[in-house]
Amino acid sequence: MTQKKPDGFTNQRILVVPESLSVHCRNHPIMESIYFTDIGFFPYAMHHFRERSAGALGTILICCVEGSGWVQTNDGRRQFLSPGHTAIIPAGTPHQYGADEADPWSIYWIHVAGSQVSLFVGEEPWVASLHARDLKRWIKLFEQCWELLELGVTIPSMLDGSQIIRQMLAILHHYRTNTLHSDKQNDYLMQAIQYMKQRLHKTMNLTELAQHVNVSKSYLIALFKQQTGYAPIDYLLRMKIQRACRELDMTDRSIKEIAAQLGFHDPYYFSRQFSRVMSISPTAYRQLNKG
Repeated sequence: MTQKKPDGFTNQRILVVPESLSVHCRNHPIMESIYFTDIGFFPYAMHHFRERSAGALGTILICCVEGSGWVQTNDGRRQFLSPGHTAIIPAGTPHQYGADEADPWSIYWIHVAGSQVSLFVGEEPWVASLHARDLKRWIKLFEQCWELLELGVTIPSMLDGSQIIRQMLAILHHYRTNTLHSDKQNDYLMQAIQYMKQRLHKTMNLTELAQHVNVSKSYLIALFKQQTGYAPIDYLLRMKIQRACRELDMTDRSIKEIAAQLGFHDPYYFSRQFSRVMSISPTAYRQLNKG
């Protein structure tokens, strides 16, 4: 028979924000978009189990760093978590979760609320599989937030903490966006972008790019518009203009030299394209006070 234990683990860390402070967060012009109500770490959480038939008031983030466990939501499907997996359970979603009996998980967890949370993680439950680098960064951000709170749960610490949580949600948003597309689609996109990056000094047409990726031109156009918002050649142009901005900022090269360096044989055409993308001429851009 499965044993169940909601909480209470050796060396655990747990903090629940007082309701009076949560009310302040909900009404704060900055924090109302993203704030947290509960945060903690459960190491080696043997028999850990939680069930909420009506869901939680906030969105729950559960990041597994050791061992394993599971999450089951209202669709009845049970998803298993191992190190690097982060479960996202939106507010109001009925759910259960618990540690594996033989290999109990260690988890970082946060309850977040606010008007912009769903913009980052959506409104349906899902699991992100974080790459090692992103997992390390996610944990580091958690620890930064925790260190702030150890100095006192105050309006300033909650304000700073909410901005750290925003960064953590941004990491998850990247994975959510990628899961909407197949790995094959992402491979095609990255191949095309890498090919562009290596040839910023050359002219390129859609036929050449599609042949390199080995897909049709129509498919490549649809893929780029779907994932970047731009057609492939327009995306390439923006990469060139971004490089041109760096050259204008960091070197004394003439506009004609920069244009030639980026495959523009007509400096006037380059200037027109630069102005179309940046809404300012190369000369005016160079004269801006930046930083």
